[in-house]
Amino acid sequence: MIKTKAQKVQEIIANCTEAELNEVIAVVRAEGKIIENRKLFSFNEGDKVRFKYHGRYENGTVVKRNKTTVEVLVNGTRWNISPSFLEKVK
Repeated sequence: MIKTKAQKVQEIIANCTEAELNEVIAVVRAEGKIIENRKLFSFNEGDKVRFKYHGRYENGTVVKRNKTTVEVLVNGTRWNISPSFLEKVK
């Protein structure tokens, strides 16, 4: 049986010491921040975006990029939204 990457990582983690686990956690957090930052900088002022709110999509326009969120104008209301919840609309 061929193991997936996730299964291999899980096997390695199962044999780690506490210090090694703390190191793995730090690496995963850092990678998460890099991914979030990359997503944040993929949005620019004027981009048309959408996000899901209470089960339905809201469409808006990017007004500003903050340190960790994107400010989106939706029907005259400004929303600060994590970039992970946004998708560009053509």
